[in-house]
Amino acid sequence: MTKLSPKAMRFVDAAVVGSESDQIRAVWSAFKREPARELSDEVARAVLGALQQADRHLRSRLASSSLGEDEVSDISNDLGFICAIKRDLQRQVDGGADRSKRTSANDAGTLRGRDYPRGPRPRG
Repeated sequence: MTKLSPKAMRFVDAAVVGSESDQIRAVWSAFKREPARELSDEVARAVLGALQQADRHLRSRLASSSLGEDEVSDISNDLGFICAIKRDLQRQVDGGADRSKRTSANDAGTLRGRDYPRGPRPRG
């Protein structure tokens, strides 16, 4: 099961608020957001749906030619973090291999002292 960092929880909260699905909002609001609490598969699927919607929204904003360089950079960083959270949640939902040895991608930036996930950063 996946645990979310405080920063990941903020991203998920924002994604759920912006979600078009009442079911996603209901599942997330029923989840008790305690610091060390792991997400059940049901909650992970709901969060994954909300993050996929947020991902599409941010990508459509990136396609806008009216954005400044700083805004493009901020959106790209947010997308990278959202992709890392989605990757962890997808592994959980798919029943990923050996969960005990995995490092949570949503904490990877913190482990390296940065605010972005491991791996290549998305290009804006």
